[in-house]
Amino acid sequence: MRGERDVLTPEALGLALRDARRAAGLSQSEAAERAQTTRATISAAERGQGGLACRVLLDLARVYGCAVRLAPRDQNPLLVEVLARASSPDPIIPPCPATR
Repeated sequence: MRGERDVLTPEALGLALRDARRAAGLSQSEAAERAQTTRATISAAERGQGGLACRVLLDLARVYGCAVRLAPRDQNPLLVEVLARASSPDPIIPPCPATR
């Protein structure tokens, strides 16, 4: 699915968060304000440093227009997309704005 990627390390999560923030057109300060956290927290998360609280991760995903999903690594991405579309009441599921 476009905009999705495997995130298996803190550094990969940081890059995904940075890309999603940029795709949303937000500065770190703007994102921090909307997610009710600090710019330093966002900066550390984007560098793959520091412990990012689950609440902050979910708040950032919401602010960036993304979702946090856990899926088996060996799951076929095309199958995931087909199943998601089939179970969605909306025929078009917007992808996370982050790019690969």
